[in-house]
Amino acid sequence: MMIDNQPRIIVPVIFALLASATAVARQHSDIPQWGRDLLFLITLIFGAAALFTLTEWLVQRANHQLWQTRSALQITPQAHLLSTIARMNRDQIEYASKHATPGVVIVRPGLQGALSYLEIGDDRIPMAYVAEVLDGVSDELELVPVRSTSDGSSYRHWLKTLTDYLVSQGLAEEARGNRPARLRSWDHAARALGLEG
Repeated sequence: MMIDNQPRIIVPVIFALLASATAVARQHSDIPQWGRDLLFLITLIFGAAALFTLTEWLVQRANHQLWQTRSALQITPQAHLLSTIARMNRDQIEYASKHATPGVVIVRPGLQGALSYLEIGDDRIPMAYVAEVLDGVSDELELVPVRSTSDGSSYRHWLKTLTDYLVSQGLAEEARGNRPARLRSWDHAARALGLEG
């Protein structure tokens, strides 16, 4: 059972009614002056409590609405795709993988859950590596230089394939001299690769 500790609108309403009742009671002429002063003080206390609890309720509602909006915006195309794939069986995943077009994200069932790849031609680059490459982009939007990886390594092959793909899609400028390839826009590249910017 979940305990709901969020403020309720009934609380400020009750305080406002109590403040109104004490304000009306204060108007009776047969109450002595000290009683009126006491009722005035009680009216102020109930009024302040009503204002405070109403403000708390409004802030809580605004925060909840903001949280819902942010949650809705976090459902990226990649998250939606992964959610759809999670409901697929092996045969459906295999069929979808066979009919995938170049440059799309494919998902394969693995021992520790689904593994996602960016498929470019005959190459499959793990999405974790694609995200790592984008995280390594410099402030000047320069990609990690291909020459910085070991000759003959998978990382070098993946990085070259990814860089060539970004250049061919117009998302990056070619490497020139000592300058590595440079993204035109980090957000556009991330979106095109199935990641959100």
